[in-house]
Amino acid sequence: MIPKSSAIFLELNSKLKTIASAAEDSLECCRQSIKTVAESKLELKAIYDDYNFKDTEEEIEFFKNIKPKFIAKLIYYKKIYAIESRRPLGSEKVQRDYLNQEFDKLTQFFHENYFLYDYFRQKSVYMDTKMYTRDNQPLEWKFDSGCYDTDLAFSTSTDHQLAVLLANESIQDYLTDKITKLESWFNNPLQYKITKLKWTGTNSQLVEAIYAFYAAKVFNYGKVDIKEIVAYFELIFDIDLGKFYGVFNEIKTRKKNYTIFLDLLKECLLKKIQEKDYN
Repeated sequence: MIPKSSAIFLELNSKLKTIASAAEDSLECCRQSIKTVAESKLELKAIYDDYNFKDTEEEIEFFKNIKPKFIAKLIYYKKIYAIESRRPLGSEKVQRDYLNQEFDKLTQFFHENYFLYDYFRQKSVYMDTKMYTRDNQPLEWKFDSGCYDTDLAFSTSTDHQLAVLLANESIQDYLTDKITKLESWFNNPLQYKITKLKWTGTNSQLVEAIYAFYAAKVFNYGKVDIKEIVAYFELIFDIDLGKFYGVFNEIKTRKKNYTIFLDLLKECLLKKIQEKDYN
């Protein structure tokens, strides 16, 4: 049971990385990710329905360390979609104030649910039987965690609440990254001289180009790490390239052509050069 569940989760993470690399924007990434996580959750549920736990320890392991990770992904992408779909356009201050308000909500959440947060962070186990087995009375928590699990046989008193906690941790990281990049961009004096450009290619295409720049050592005479180059492109294009090492590994495993995007650039440039008016 546990090995099969873990395998499904690893496959899910792989699919989510692929979506993040190919999606045109954050909203589209969230839409595809929500669908993918929901499908994986159904796959997990199907295995669960045909299985009887060997003992209490295995039941606790499933409801504490396996299932919440799936639900946390679902909550995360739904909340990020809500945050980004309501995100205002405008000045750095307008956007920063909005993102900081969302961050403050999460800070308040962790403050109000300190016991659960501390129990999880300290890796405590003394209440696991009460929290993560199905034969106990529900515990009362101070927050509305929503209802993603209508099947009581597939839930315990705390597994969903733990999923909310895990999701909110990831959302805090997301907001911190966005706020930092936002401040860096608007504090750049070049903003008054250039128009901000939006990258509309795929993440995979940009990673391919970045690694080409890195290999050619065209930045700082080659005395710069790939992470710094990636961070710079993420900043100027306001994009999250995620686990770019994984994207590069996928490029290296291509069967026919390693440089699909670079070849496309060369082809387009040659066509432009051959035009009579190429301004």
